[in-house]
Amino acid sequence: MAANFPLMAFLCLAGALLTAGAALITLFIVPHSQAVELDPECPEGWTLFGTRCFKFFFSQSTWTESEKSCQSLGANLASIHSAEENAFVVELIKEADVQGVVNGQNLFTWIGGHDAVKENVWMWSDGSVWDYAIWGRGQPDNWRGKDHFAVIYSEGNGSLKSVQNTNRTKSILQ
Repeated sequence: MAANFPLMAFLCLAGALLTAGAALITLFIVPHSQAVELDPECPEGWTLFGTRCFKFFFSQSTWTESEKSCQSLGANLASIHSAEENAFVVELIKEADVQGVVNGQNLFTWIGGHDAVKENVWMWSDGSVWDYAIWGRGQPDNWRGKDHFAVIYSEGNGSLKSVQNTNRTKSILQ
């Protein structure tokens, strides 16, 4: 992929509270298995959707670096399991843009999808079942045999694209 790849981010799923850190903007989601309350609450600064809490974080990092950052917080990059959840994630990313985080640039955001174990067998880094995806036109394309990691595009319908791990972009944690 070209070095001038658009700004990107990452989404993570977390079972722990976010602690203050250096210039990291990520989206966290509290896993359903840990949401034992009937009326779940999210940590301050997080947004509840269904039974999971999300938070967007901005960081220029690879998929692997983003996943490691998530894991250091008891999290994983986000998994998406429905059209409603996909739309919510896109809106959360757009809200960050409204707040001036990404300065109006098209935003690619790391999520937990990958086919790094077996080509064209997509899975989520949190171990949940790959049961939903809205791939962009011609995706996943495995460009030069190196596109093994998923990003979500914040424009249009929030379609997914496969990219190389060497791209540096933002992430969403869950």
